[in-house]
Amino acid sequence: MYSGDSILNSVVLGLWSWFSLPTEFKYTVPRIHSEFINHHLVRYCKKHQIQFTRGRPYKKDDNAHVEQKNWTHVRKLFGWDRYDSPAVLEAMNELYRHELSAMMNQFQPSVKLASKERIGSRVRRRYDAPQTPLDRLVGCYEEGKVPLPLRRLLRQRDRQDPFSLSESIEARLIAIEQQRRDGHSVLLLQHPSPRGGVLHKASKASHE
Repeated sequence: MYSGDSILNSVVLGLWSWFSLPTEFKYTVPRIHSEFINHHLVRYCKKHQIQFTRGRPYKKDDNAHVEQKNWTHVRKLFGWDRYDSPAVLEAMNELYRHELSAMMNQFQPSVKLASKERIGSRVRRRYDAPQTPLDRLVGCYEEGKVPLPLRRLLRQRDRQDPFSLSESIEARLIAIEQQRRDGHSVLLLQHPSPRGGVLHKASKASHE
């Protein structure tokens, strides 16, 4: 019989391996719901010296930096269609583990808010120079003290062609969509998206 602590430990180690994290956890900010916060998680964080905090009720902006990835890393790629077969799930996981992880973390730069200044009724925002997530992480260390996992990622980026990587991602997305359609008979209905453009709504039909 497994205890809650042993199950949590195996889950965290599995996530560490799944995401191929190059550095250790420093803090965690889970949602407030009971499926995310429990005594086992609190004990695990204390044991491994992980700073534990949580989002406030009805304050979705507490996790704004994470929530914005729902668009760039999920909806922008897969839209609002339903992907619910085990085969499609595994194909999506493979994409996130390999090509998409490399593209988003090694080649896609983003800006970070540096300061805000209120001038009358306006707010002037200043951003730092665009950097990829990998470059930002490397910048946290002094020269010559960059951990080995990060140095490996830097060498991997030097050998990788971003254009070939983009083509590989597009090919995988097409294959995943075709796999989804083959597994389920789906009637696609187009209707306006609240974000603009056209949103595809999938309704299942009988599979013959």
